[in-house]
Formats: sequence, C-alpha cells, structure tokens
Amino acid sequence: MDITYFYGPPDDCIVREEVIRAIAEAGFTLIPLEAANPEVNKAALRLCGRYGLKALVRDGRIERFLRRPEERPEAAVAAMVADYAAFDNVQGWYITDEPHTGDFPRLAEIASAFRRAAPGREVYINLFPDYADPGMLRAVDYASYLRLFVETVRPEILSYDYYPFLGRDRSLSADKLFLVETERERGIRQAAARMEDRTEFFRNLGAIREAGLEAGIPTMLILQLTEHGYYRNPTKEELLWQVTHALAYGVSRISYFTYWLPDSDDGFWLWDNAMVERDGSPNPHYHQVREINRRLRSLGKALEGRTSEAVFHADPAEPYGLPLRPHGALRSLSGGAAVVGFFDDGSFLVTNKDFRAPAVLELEITGEPAYWDEKEEDWRPCREGAPLAGRDGTYRLRLEPGDGLLIRAR
Repeated sequence: MDITYFYGPPDDCIVREEVIRAIAEAGFTLIPLEAANPEVNKAALRLCGRYGLKALVRDGRIERFLRRPEERPEAAVAAMVADYAAFDNVQGWYITDEPHTGDFPRLAEIASAFRRAAPGREVYINLFPDYADPGMLRAVDYASYLRLFVETVRPEILSYDYYPFLGRDRSLSADKLFLVETERERGIRQAAARMEDRTEFFRNLGAIREAGLEAGIPTMLILQLTEHGYYRNPTKEELLWQVTHALAYGVSRISYFTYWLPDSDDGFWLWDNAMVERDGSPNPHYHQVREINRRLRSLGKALEGRTSEAVFHADPAEPYGLPLRPHGALRSLSGGAAVVGFFDDGSFLVTNKDFRAPAVLELEITGEPAYWDEKEEDWRPCREGAPLAGRDGTYRLRLEPGDGLLIRAR
C-alpha cells in the first residue's frame, strides 16, 4: 500500500532534511520528485533514502520528450535512466498528468523506452476523472478513454484524480473562469465551476476498478484535500470517507492533492488549507492525514496481494453501485447506508457511507467472524466491547462518519 501526494515542496525545500523527515512522519511511502534540475532530484533522493522513502522521478528531460514527438526517445531516455542508476529508491518515472487520447501514442513510445532502459521500474501517468468532457478526453466517452489508454500505453498502474466536495463559500470572479491560455485549463475550470457535491464518485471508482481488473493492474486514486476554486476544505471525516471507499473498491495506492500549498494564483483557484503551508509549517490536515495514513498502512498489510472480488451498496438511493446481496460470509446488512467491498481471501470491508453521522449496522454473518485490529495489526475475534460484537450469526457494528472495518469469517 503505497501512500503518496500530488504537488510537493519546491526545489529549495525538497532538499532540506527536515522537510523530508516531515513527509516520512506523516506516513508517506512514495513521493514525486519534479525538479527540472536532476541534481536537485538526486539530493532529494539521498535524503529520501535515509527515511525509507521511494520516489517517482520527473526532471526537465521528460518534458522535452513530450514536446518533440518527431524524435525517437531511446537514447535520451537511456541517458536519463543512467543518470539515476545509483539510486535504488527510484520506483519509477513520472511522465505526465491528465493526457488526452491524442497523446497516447507518444506516451506509449516514451513508456516503452523507459521499460527497456529500466526494466522492473514503473512508468507513471495520471488520467482525467470522468467529469472531464469528451473534448478534453478526445474520446466519445470515459470507458473508451480508459480502454484506449490501457491498450496503447499498457501502464503498470491505473491512476486518476477525483474531487467530489464543492460549494466553497467564496466569490470567484467570472472573468477568471475562462480567460486562460489553454483549452485544457479552461475545461478544468469549467468542470470545477459548480456548487453541489459530485454524486458520481462511485461511478468513476467503478469504471477504474473494472478497467484495472480487466487489465490485471492495480489502481490509484488522487483524492481531494486542498481547498481551491469552488472545491471546499474537506473535513477529517470527508478525507477518511474518500480513503475508505477507495479501499472498498480495491484501490491499492492513495494520493493526496496537495501536500504543499501551491504558490501560483491568478485570482481563480485561491489555494488554501493544504497539508503544509508555503513556509513548511503544518496545517490541521497534516495531523489528520498522519492519523489516517497510520490506519491506511495497517489496512494495507491486511489487504496486501488481495484482489477486489465484488462491491455492493446497502443504499437504495445509490444510482451507480450494485445493490447489496448475499456474498461470501455476509448474508445481510441493515441499519444505514454502507458500501461493502469483498476480496478474494473472503475478507470484506464494510463502510459508513455517511461522512456526517455515525452508523450502527446490523450484520448477519456465517461462520466465525473476526475483524482487523489496526493498532495490533492482527485479526481479533468478536467479543463484547469490540467494534464488531454479537453471536449466533447476528452482529452489531458501529462506524464513525466515513469510517470502515475489515472483517473475515471462517
């Protein structure tokens, strides 16, 4: 279970040991390094090695590969890989963010060159969410976009970002909405210009899950953390809700947007409330994420090597998820809206679908159930006072807003 972020410290900060230490202490395992100067990335890699951190590397040469489609990338890629040969904590190469289908052939060419030069290392590309319009995707629909990406680029991991929480109480000037240089940025702003939360969160999770299972590759979600544009500042419960439901859908890597507070602003995005301020001081989200990541790493141990088998919703109002039916050891669930994600070892993650209020759920389970104790990192039997308590096949489960519990029965 790798845990990472999108948008980190600037070049002059990423080479400071106290900055790298704070990243590690927050529970991250993998970080993006994006300095144009390779020497900055190398200095950061040396520090990362002291704290057990891996990295996805992107320096200025990758941008040149993208901008020169007429050139074969093999020699330049081989030279770049050789430049980082001394670092065994390079997990792979970060190529680009949110490409459209017209970019895929060139990305496939670059990815192939990296795989030949550095076999066994990852080529990372992040995709659009499904609320990007067909013009941004350059595909007739999102399923076609995903399918063409997988078939053309053959990625090691299927990654996307999705930000569901809107309604930020701040006046954003209309003239800042569309007066930008690129069509891509105009589309991103237009997609963000709404006041109601997105209700299609599970639709996109389902599409990514299906595409990942079909291709036999893991999946990754970049979730919403930093307040910007019309996106509000998520509560701790809303952060946990995104993580918990991603896990229920079989996501095996979590990323937070953003770690460091971006310093570019033209009056539209109005960045605020990242994990860390521009001077490196922690915000409340830093401490919230550190606690969530501790739990996430524990759950990652329980789910390591597991494959998502099925996902159901105990919520008649859910338009995109399959209604709950008996599966595995779980015969029924009642008492509140929930999502249940089943895995191929017989375990299942039960979530509270409400990020505002606790839920008390009644479960019918066959066999002898146990729950994953995140602190002890072991399976514990059901007993009085435990999160899952009961007997004779009927059990009571109390979940805080957005929370979940991993269960198995034998």
